[in-house]
Amino acid sequence: MELKDLRKLPMPKLRDLAKQETELTGVGGMQKEELIKAIAQAKGIAYDESSKDLNAKKLKRVKRKIKLLKRLTRHLAHEAKISAGAKGGEAPAAG
Repeated sequence: MELKDLRKLPMPKLRDLAKQETELTGVGGMQKEELIKAIAQAKGIAYDESSKDLNAKKLKRVKRKIKLLKRLTRHLAHEAKISAGAKGGEAPAAG
């Protein structure tokens, strides 16, 4: 098993793997990257700090951008609804 295979596993499977195949303790309180590092050290897999999932940072930025764009879209739609209501609510002067 390689480091990239460990990163693909969900947390419950990582915990089970750590309990069954290594003698690690306290795996329930570890975060994913800590657990992967501990398993890698216990199994003799080379763990390189720089090989962390770089896509996670990109994904976080993209999600933040999407959130901001959604907020802007809702705000603009609300403003458009209000301005359309104000224009449509004016009755022509009776003469």
